[in-house]
Amino acid sequence: MRLLVDTVSQTNSLGFVSNDGSVINQSFDRRTESRFILEVISQVLEKRRLGTSEIQKLMVNVGPGSFTGIKVGLSIIQTFALVHGTECQAFTSFDIVSHLAKASSLPDDKILIYAYQGEYFCAQRVDDSWDFSVRGKTELSSQNWVFQGPERFADEKWHRVPSDCRINWTKFLTECQFQAKISPFYGKQSTAEMNLK
Repeated sequence: MRLLVDTVSQTNSLGFVSNDGSVINQSFDRRTESRFILEVISQVLEKRRLGTSEIQKLMVNVGPGSFTGIKVGLSIIQTFALVHGTECQAFTSFDIVSHLAKASSLPDDKILIYAYQGEYFCAQRVDDSWDFSVRGKTELSSQNWVFQGPERFADEKWHRVPSDCRINWTKFLTECQFQAKISPFYGKQSTAEMNLK
C-alpha cells in the first residue's frame, strides 16, 4: 500500500492506494480537522486489517504553502519512515494544483499559489520540473495562470480550480514526477522569521 499525504493545500488529503489499485480518499478542512489525520490513518489500516508496516511507500507534499502544514506532513511521513524503514518520495503543491487544473480542463503548466503578504508562489513547468519564483501581483501580467488560494486574492483574469475538485490519487501517481529528496520547500521566510530581523 502507498500512503500519500497532503497537509499543505487548502483541503488536506490522504490517499491510500492499494497494490490492487483500489483507492481510499480522505479529505480534511485544514483549519479544523487536521488533528484527526493520524487517527484516520489508523482507522483505514484497521478496517483493511493492515499494520503500519504494510505501507510500502510514503509520499508527501513538501510545499510551498502553509509552514505548519509542511511540518505536519513531514513529521508524519518521517516518523513512519524512521519506525518502519519505509521508502519516501516528495511532491510539491504545484504538482497538486497542476493535477486539479488538468482534471478541470484548465491549463496546467503555469501555477500561482497565494503566499501571504501580497505575494504569490509562481511556477512554470519547464520539461519535467517547475521553474519557481515569488512575485507580487503587479508582476503577474499573463492571463494563463491557474490560481489556488483565497478568493479575495485572486485576479479575474486568472483561472481558478473549482472548489469542489478533489485529487484523484490514482491519476496523480501517473502524472507526478516524484522526487527522492524529502526536504521542506517553504519558498520564502515565515512572518516570524522576517520579524526577527
